Amino acid sequence: MEHHPDYRDHLIKTRQRSQTEYDKAILILSGGALAVTISFVKDIVGGHASGMPLLLISWVCWGISCASVLYSHYSSVVAHNEAIDAIDNEREPDIASDKLTGVLNRVSGGLFLLGLLLFCVFAYVNV
Repeated sequence: MEHHPDYRDHLIKTRQRSQTEYDKAILILSGGALAVTISFVKDIVGGHASGMPLLLISWVCWGISCASVLYSHYSSVVAHNEAIDAIDNEREPDIASDKLTGVLNRVSGGLFLLGLLLFCVFAYVNV
């Protein structure tokens, strides 16, 4: 099957934009969730909250989600540097950093969703 080089370049650029938008969304959602839940607890639930472990674990999930996105940016740079070096030295690249970036991206999304689920249960118990 013959592929047009311009189409391949287009796919690479759109993949990069998509990944950038995903990372931004996870950071905004996780960071925003932390802020909103703190206000929720302070203003709506008050000092008499039930199920505090659910809330604390949701905060930990969102914090680790944010950290995963940030570290995935670093591992992505390392993966790109390795790919460039491999091309320059005509060898196969070590894909460990690339795989780590993929794992971190999945972890960040999964932890965001888990934190959201836990917070929803906490809110249900307290409202």
